[in-house]
Amino acid sequence: MGKTAKRRKLASTVIAKSVAPPSPSTSADDTEITSPFAVISQDDLDIAVDTLEQLAAHPTLLKHKDLRQLRSAVWAYSQSLPNPGNSLTARLSSALEAGAWTDARVLLAEMKIRGIKPKLGALQRWVRECDAASVGVEGGWSEEVMTVLDGILRVCQPARGGYDDDDNPLPVGGAPEFSSTNAAPKRKAGELHDAAEPFEDGEGKPVPVTAEALAIDTGSTSQSVVRRHPAWSVGKPHNHPIYANAMANTLTHNGAMPPDLLKTKFTAISTIPGPERRPANLHPAIIYASQPGTIAMDETHPPVVRHDVPDVPGAFLLQDALSVDECTQIIRAGETMGFLPDIPAQGDASVLAHNFIWFADRAFHDTLWSRIVHLLPEKIAGGKVWGLNVRFRVYRYVPGAIYRPHIDGAWPPSGTDPTKPVHDSYVYDASPPDKPLYSRLTFLIYLNDEFPGGHTTFFLPSPTRDGILDAHSVKPRMGSVLVFPHGEGRGSLLHEGSAVGGELGEREGGGKGVVGEGKYVIRTDVVYEVQRGEVRDKQ
Repeated sequence: MGKTAKRRKLASTVIAKSVAPPSPSTSADDTEITSPFAVISQDDLDIAVDTLEQLAAHPTLLKHKDLRQLRSAVWAYSQSLPNPGNSLTARLSSALEAGAWTDARVLLAEMKIRGIKPKLGALQRWVRECDAASVGVEGGWSEEVMTVLDGILRVCQPARGGYDDDDNPLPVGGAPEFSSTNAAPKRKAGELHDAAEPFEDGEGKPVPVTAEALAIDTGSTSQSVVRRHPAWSVGKPHNHPIYANAMANTLTHNGAMPPDLLKTKFTAISTIPGPERRPANLHPAIIYASQPGTIAMDETHPPVVRHDVPDVPGAFLLQDALSVDECTQIIRAGETMGFLPDIPAQGDASVLAHNFIWFADRAFHDTLWSRIVHLLPEKIAGGKVWGLNVRFRVYRYVPGAIYRPHIDGAWPPSGTDPTKPVHDSYVYDASPPDKPLYSRLTFLIYLNDEFPGGHTTFFLPSPTRDGILDAHSVKPRMGSVLVFPHGEGRGSLLHEGSAVGGELGEREGGGKGVVGEGKYVIRTDVVYEVQRGEVRDKQ
């Protein structure tokens, strides 16, 4: 027996002794093996990967007779993998999971040619797979991954105007299906900010529109693939020192009640332990319901004005939907009840915000709704507008925090069950049995604006050049609401909560990090009637 054969026999004996194969009646999932390194060593894995990569680079050798044993082993391995299915959607999902970016681009091209539109759930998974590939990558997403993301968006985004190779604006196509007859007059294609307001830096000071200015708020994406445009805004920032006062525990407003009294106005109606959340989290999700009148609404309020966001189909801003005092009350309530960290149990590329989940009372909802309902689309896909989801997710983004590019999911309206104990009365889906309801629009309320950065940035495929994404940012304005579509694979917008600015310094509690201003925002949804089974089919 030769030395090679002896080594092969010895290796097989060691493996057989260290790990017994599962019996025919026991599936692999039933064994207690949870790590590949209980079966093979890291060196074995490195050698196997290197061997396969080397052979893949020389495909003419793959049929060589000396590789017969390897071909059999690779076939057995491939057969043990979950079956990805034969549809283009399934094959694309499998390619993205494997990081096979070239294969993914080929499949996306075929989907575009065949006119196949993905469902919302598939679209969200694909974006998450691209984002997962960025974990640990210095500078964010690689150019290769961003090119794949561009291809994903091209199979689901509606036609729109944009820019030619010299950055000259192109005509914008027809208004999207969900445009409202109450919309403000449209700006010219390519008009990225109010004519009365020059392009500003993070502190609201005018700066010249230069190549350097265009790179402001570069966020986390590849600069060579993303073409960034000046941030758009309506009106001037209020610049109240909200975050600084909140951190100093000096935040106040008209008629402010003592913290102990304010706490009695909220009741926990649901508590989900961190491990039971989807995905699992290191902290629980606690939903607090407010008593009517907890947030004192202005008896008189100026009319809310709608502004369509240039170059972002279906997005619009509702200017001054809430007053400065109303925003301050909400922030103070959140700080009094406590913002909880949002830390996934498994690694996530985003630096996430702290959150306070507020089940808004009917009095607050009805007052806000009366101010803005006439500015919303009356119908979307034939379904009538119903109301806001009162499950308000109030977020506090600390300096440096970012919510990486993603596509929002659709949600049913939440409610309560009066027959259950108060602490367990929350109902995730409160749709009437005979009238299914689901969200169609994201409703993002900006609660402060004194910070640099922190824009909501949309990424749309360039209409003139494959592989290029146009990034259009909206500056937060205290009391204003950014509204944009979701709930469909086609037309849902890829966006991020761009980084809140700050400087390197001493953090509270010790240690160096990004310090400065913070951002408060509420995420909820506009709910519409849908056809029975329609939303389930789209997930």
